[in-house]
Amino acid sequence: MKKHGKSNTPAYRSWACMKERCNNSNSSNYRNYGGRGIKICERWLSSFENFYEDMGDRPLNMTLDRIDNNKDYYKENCKWSTNKQQFRNKTNSRFIEFNGEKACLAEWAEKLNINIRTLTARLNKCKYSIKEAFTKPVGLRKKNVNTLTEADKTNYLNRINKTFKSDGKYKSKYLGVSRTENNKKWLVYCKHNQKTIVIGRFNDEIEAAVARDKYCRENNVKVKTFNFDIL
Repeated sequence: MKKHGKSNTPAYRSWACMKERCNNSNSSNYRNYGGRGIKICERWLSSFENFYEDMGDRPLNMTLDRIDNNKDYYKENCKWSTNKQQFRNKTNSRFIEFNGEKACLAEWAEKLNINIRTLTARLNKCKYSIKEAFTKPVGLRKKNVNTLTEADKTNYLNRINKTFKSDGKYKSKYLGVSRTENNKKWLVYCKHNQKTIVIGRFNDEIEAAVARDKYCRENNVKVKTFNFDIL
């Protein structure tokens, strides 16, 4: 049997993970792929060489993505995407129109500088209107908003929208993401088996948060909570 010599490459790992989530019912991601009928074309399933011939090397900080999330893995339906692009292409990404602009909920969270979990809770659990969910100051209970003066609201928003500094790091509103004072990139990390694992560095904060969630899910890292409720 001819060896391809690429077993330790990013492209091979993407191919192996694709097979795992589509064919292994014990995989933590199976329910979102094989569990809902997503299959791999025979050309790729039987041969990594065929997959590599069609997709080539995996670019830095990119992952395998399907153009149509309801269709299978095959050449015409796959591309390499950044974590942010893939996150926004998920089947359960929610698109909302506000002030004449339409974007997915993740993009609104980034534009408004509000944690996506907060926006999701406001819209789904608290049943806020879109306007109230998007404009209410973060961290204030609904019953207390109307008791604040306009000056109080302005000061509060100015304070919470600033990235705050603590112990030499600029902390993110997302879990497992921070930035050092002299580095413009966001550092992604998690704790596993009493060790801190550095996952990578990203220019974009939300892309970093998605990368942290993705790493923890794919490697079965036990965390108290994820930044986003989707895979």
